[in-house]
Amino acid sequence: MLRTTTNKPTQSKKSVTIPNDKGKRRAVIGLLIIFAVLIAALAYGLRICWRKFYIENPELNVQEIIVTETQNYSGPKIDGKVSVYTILSELGVETNLNNNIIDLDIRQIRERLEQEPILKNVEVRKIMPHTLSISFEERTPQAIVFCGRKTCYIDQDAVILPLRHNDDTQLKYDTTGLPIITAVQNPDALTPGQHVTDKFIVASLDLLRKIQTHPGNKYLKIKQIQISAQDDLLITTVNPLPASNIFAPNATVIFPLFGMNDAVARLFHIASKYDKPSPILKLDVSYKVNIPLKTLLN
Repeated sequence: MLRTTTNKPTQSKKSVTIPNDKGKRRAVIGLLIIFAVLIAALAYGLRICWRKFYIENPELNVQEIIVTETQNYSGPKIDGKVSVYTILSELGVETNLNNNIIDLDIRQIRERLEQEPILKNVEVRKIMPHTLSISFEERTPQAIVFCGRKTCYIDQDAVILPLRHNDDTQLKYDTTGLPIITAVQNPDALTPGQHVTDKFIVASLDLLRKIQTHPGNKYLKIKQIQISAQDDLLITTVNPLPASNIFAPNATVIFPLFGMNDAVARLFHIASKYDKPSPILKLDVSYKVNIPLKTLLN
């Protein structure tokens, strides 16, 4: 009996290396620590540079303050004018102090100046390396109104202008030839510095602006506006402009509170076409058709 022997192939053993997770983790943590230290050192260095070259740099302290001079405001104190430098000193801003221009809060300065009742369009700018620039406009009176028993002035934005500043400086305005707005409702409620929302006053100011700025106006100037609240009308007293004989002195022109643009257009259309020898004494452009017109002779 023959026996056969089968030789099984010998299997080779492969070695498998198990990664050392702990070692890799330590390496990553070490790199992160080094990176964090470098970032902290860089931040510290930048902070030192920032303080040395910017915050504590005397060349960046405010050395000059430029202020627009107007009729009632100036930079340094001048007799009869309000000093902007004094207002700035209330905020701790002066040229002889260590006011770093980079740290300067120009928004705070602007908001403080906007509290001045007769200032508008306030602009505050930093001009590097050490100059603060402040510019603004003064509100100008467009009409006279009566605040109770007092005479007050009102500007185009319907702001009642104070007669004196809170530091007791007398404020000066050019009031030559200003029209008067009369029959105002609740005149005792009008106070200096207040923005008026009364629709009749706002419409009166709008009418004045339209007449004064109309490119075809060579005929009249409004002397007085009487508010007729019951009828929603503005009854104006007008005078003729020089070299114009279309309107009689102290003539009456009546406007509607609503539909003002069309009424103004009717007024100037009639004035441009008017060819009678007798000047107009009364004209009611609140009418759209068959407009009532009265002359000195009829």
